[in-house]
Amino acid sequence: MPAISFTTGASTALLLLTAVTVGTTLFMLHGDSMKPWSSSGETTKHSSKSHHALLRLHNEEVITTKKESLVEESQGRRTQEKNPQEIRYVAFGTSSTWGAGVDGINRETDVYPKLLSPNAVNLAIRASGPGAPAMCIKTMLESAGPDAIYDVITIEYYHRMLDEVDIDALYTALQRLRKRFPDALIVFIRDWYIVGMIGYVDNVKRGWVDTEEWNKKYRVELPIHSDAYANKFLQSVQNGFEWTWSTQEQMRDSVLIQMAASVGGQIISLTRPENAVDFLDYRKYLAP
Repeated sequence: MPAISFTTGASTALLLLTAVTVGTTLFMLHGDSMKPWSSSGETTKHSSKSHHALLRLHNEEVITTKKESLVEESQGRRTQEKNPQEIRYVAFGTSSTWGAGVDGINRETDVYPKLLSPNAVNLAIRASGPGAPAMCIKTMLESAGPDAIYDVITIEYYHRMLDEVDIDALYTALQRLRKRFPDALIVFIRDWYIVGMIGYVDNVKRGWVDTEEWNKKYRVELPIHSDAYANKFLQSVQNGFEWTWSTQEQMRDSVLIQMAASVGGQIISLTRPENAVDFLDYRKYLAP
């Protein structure tokens, strides 16, 4: 997820938050004017009320209106479908989309593609990048349904946007997806995690230290959800540590914007604190 790499154990676990964000954005789309909260990679703010938007999607009147709009856009390709009123999702991504990092979840019902729709097809691969869909997209799609048509395709490889091999692979996969599904809405998920993305400049070592390295520096590595970790972090702030978001995010964002533009896709940014020092309140969404 490299210049900065993400392991399976450190994968983002924003399952419900991701579903709410994607679901709410789809609710906000109107016909051809598809504008999510962020299409430029900038951080987006919204009130806690928007967290309930996914629940509103279950309202029959709202969801029927949106589904009818999608059906009208490509009705000629759906005439043989059993239920043309249902929005059909397929998801590609890393361990985050696959469902790693959260204990006790059911991957058949609880990962965020399934929260968007119980019939969503989740083609994410654990501990893997976009190389697999780049090489095997046809096989992956046909294993899920040879004649399936999808209205919404979610793409979650933001953490892999610093490696040229991954970038080339994703571009290949996207071109093949767009050719096969010319009418689909392709949604790029811009998620985040504290490891590799939040850190400080160590003036002694003349280098950038992320939260994981900092947590290991003082003999005892504390669980990020513990009160002890929070107290340790707050003490570091009092001691003058200047925590910031990694400057490499700008590189990721630049690549993501180009990727989205290449297939007419949209970018959805998951909610995060504007100031890195305020991330403690978001720990409940993160994998241990």
